[in-house]
Amino acid sequence: MDEFGRAVADRSGIKVSSATGSTETNQSGYYEVKAQAGSQTIMFEKAFLGTYKLLDHPVKKAEKLPTVTVGTRNLRGVQSIVVSLGNDAVYIRGLMGDITPIGLPPRKHRLFFNNGPVSSTSYSLTTVGETNVSDDQFFDVITFDQLRSAGLLPGTPLQVTAYGDNIYADTYTDPVSKKVVYPALSTSGSNFASFTY
Repeated sequence: MDEFGRAVADRSGIKVSSATGSTETNQSGYYEVKAQAGSQTIMFEKAFLGTYKLLDHPVKKAEKLPTVTVGTRNLRGVQSIVVSLGNDAVYIRGLMGDITPIGLPPRKHRLFFNNGPVSSTSYSLTTVGETNVSDDQFFDVITFDQLRSAGLLPGTPLQVTAYGDNIYADTYTDPVSKKVVYPALSTSGSNFASFTY
């Protein structure tokens, strides 16, 4: 799916791999891959598309796997963000890196917060938001309660960054870090903004 939820016509060239074999999808998105019986991770990936992992899937003979949605990674993301503090919330203003074409739904963005260096894989709290279609600017309100619930405590220097997000891609949980991975984020994030509340 593209970032606006529209199906991509050409579904070819998505690499599908298991521990014992790999192949690529045809134009309709179909594939056949060899895999040993038992629990395996099956990965779907393509340049500029998200990477989807079917983690520890119990493989059975001649099994038809469930449909997997791979979302187009945004080529342009969030250009910049600015943080200001209110009495009980953090206010984040941002600007997308390009303008949403007329007639399409708003672009999505995702904020990542941490009490140290922050990235799309190193975070304590993440939220998704929607841009204003007319000018591709956004305004998010994150309450102090949300920050506290994520272990981001008052008096601690915090960082936030933003990425363009395609919410139509399936996410997966990394088995090592236990963090949810958002595979169809923009290729680069916004500036890092620091604040203490």
